[in-house]
Amino acid sequence: MPTPGDMRAKIIEGLSAKTGRSIRQWAELVRSKAPAGSRKDRIAWLQREHALGHGQASMVVDWVDRPELFADPDPATLVESLLKGKDAVRPVFTRLASVLEELGPDVRVEARQTYVAFARGRQFAVLQPATPTRLDVGLVLPHLRQTARLRPAGSFGSGRITHRVSLAHEDEIDAELTEWLSAAYEIAEPR
Repeated sequence: MPTPGDMRAKIIEGLSAKTGRSIRQWAELVRSKAPAGSRKDRIAWLQREHALGHGQASMVVDWVDRPELFADPDPATLVESLLKGKDAVRPVFTRLASVLEELGPDVRVEARQTYVAFARGRQFAVLQPATPTRLDVGLVLPHLRQTARLRPAGSFGSGRITHRVSLAHEDEIDAELTEWLSAAYEIAEPR
């Protein structure tokens, strides 16, 4: 699942390849030559005068006006924000994240605004605080049937995730769950 940063990087890369100007060169042009006005006016100017597409023009104006969008967010800050007000699930999250990271040296932790993904070439698990007292674990286990505990992915279902397990207490991180985590890790062979 590409991140917003990945999508911005793709547009910036394409901008340079298609126009011969880097994002920095376009930004300098906007600062020095664009007519004063609103964001919308400057985007329209780039489209009209320089034949940029709307997405490209928006990216250039954002580069000038909102540089914070282009900074990589600190993963620890994202996790803290995700767990804010969810103190009951914090110990479950912490322990489960540790179990997932210990599955192998190639596990990557990818913090997002609303969840934390774990990948090994491909994503195999997702931790998402669903409520202040419940942590949902999304897993890629296409070969397993649902059980009372291992349910269909639900809202996780738009991506690779096939199943969900809901946890409220650390003691629910048991041998059965660890086996599912390990199976999901094995399925996500490195690229």
